[in-house]
Amino acid sequence: RAGERVECFVRGGDCGAGVRAEPAPTPEAEEEPAELVPVNTTCPLSGQPIDDSKVAVVDGQAIALCCGNCLAKFEAEPEKYLANVEGFVPGGDSGDGETPEPAPTPEPEAAAGAVNEECPFGCDFIDPDVRTAVDGQWVGFCTQTCRVLFEQDVERHKRLVTELQPVTSGDAQEVEGALSEQPAESTPEPEPEEVVVEDAPLEEPVELTLTAAISSSCPFSGDPIRADSLTSYEGSVVGFCNPGCRDKFAEDPETYLHLIAELLPEVGADD
Repeated sequence: RAGERVECFVRGGDCGAGVRAEPAPTPEAEEEPAELVPVNTTCPLSGQPIDDSKVAVVDGQAIALCCGNCLAKFEAEPEKYLANVEGFVPGGDSGDGETPEPAPTPEPEAAAGAVNEECPFGCDFIDPDVRTAVDGQWVGFCTQTCRVLFEQDVERHKRLVTELQPVTSGDAQEVEGALSEQPAESTPEPEPEEVVVEDAPLEEPVELTLTAAISSSCPFSGDPIRADSLTSYEGSVVGFCNPGCRDKFAEDPETYLHLIAELLPEVGADD
């Protein structure tokens, strides 16, 4: 219109007045988030090597577990197991580009964890949630089956846990010292009785095969027996789930005889 100022705006072009308009800013492409790398190399629950596909994210850090069961337990109560994750930094990145120093791990309270790292019945690991108290100390197991078996005869089985500390009060030590100072009363030794030892019949060698085993499950854990974990006892083939269980039985079969007594009629009849 006459008398009015007309402004021309042409995006990216010439308005006709000799002035080129500024081009519109190009939006920046969003960066794809980087794939998280697990901060740990061993499972915080079992101590076994991790599976990169079993990952939980805490404070922006990837924590890998060894299996689906451990992953489910960790995700249910992550705070319970974070202290066992090597490389984990509480709080994650501080936001200024610098990673804060990891907080010091608090010292565990007395009897807060198991005194042993391996199951008393042969397995080379324990489940932190499966344990029982013995003389004011925690003893851990790999499965609930082993825990129940241990609790059936604590006095007999606790000698398998070499990490247990003996509980002796000062009064008991004084009593023991006083008794040791007293002279022992002389007791006449009985005359030895003549014992006639008959030659035992030679036991025929037993073929160690899975089909000859008296049961299909391990007396300790209840898991299936393996061909490399067989031994013989009084002419019978006894199978176990791993060589550790087999060797423990072979070293002291009388201690664990009650586990297979029902499978050995001749032994059960004597008992």
